[in-house]
Amino acid sequence: MDIRWYLLYCKAGSEKKVCDTLTKKKIENYFPLNRVTKVYNYRVREQALFATYVFTQASEIDLNDIKRIPGVINLVHWLGEPVTINSFEINSIKNFLRNNMNVTVEKVMVRNNTPKFDSFGVENENSINNVRRVVLARLGLMMTAKVLNSGFSANEIQRAELTPVKFLSSVHNFELQLQKAH
Repeated sequence: MDIRWYLLYCKAGSEKKVCDTLTKKKIENYFPLNRVTKVYNYRVREQALFATYVFTQASEIDLNDIKRIPGVINLVHWLGEPVTINSFEINSIKNFLRNNMNVTVEKVMVRNNTPKFDSFGVENENSINNVRRVVLARLGLMMTAKVLNSGFSANEIQRAELTPVKFLSSVHNFELQLQKAH
């Protein structure tokens, strides 16, 4: 019984319900969420990194039951076979999203002899452009995130961005009143 990661294609908007159903059936799954900062209101929200796709770890025997879950359209296939993803690529996605915000995804051509990437498909940080990249060779995708020079982690930045603006402006006004009083 060989357990592998597979890629499910789901109806738009039903990914979380599919994940809940898989979890209830005790089938491991992963729906990558990207923390995105909206410029107009400086709020951080989560959105799907790969819309309509859910990763699931299962054996081939369980695949027919998984395809019957409401919201699942089918497994993603390549050359007539279900696409399988290596565990280190799943872990790369998890780690990259944990440490970065505003991640973008683009298609890339990956060759086995590409010297820029190590065996895990991770490119070193580019200090000139402040960009961090991870290549997911089995999916033919590259995740990219801008690295901030502030020295703060993504979690610290997220907490700071969620601080209410009214609170900060009232503190600033209070400081100005103190300066005028002295």
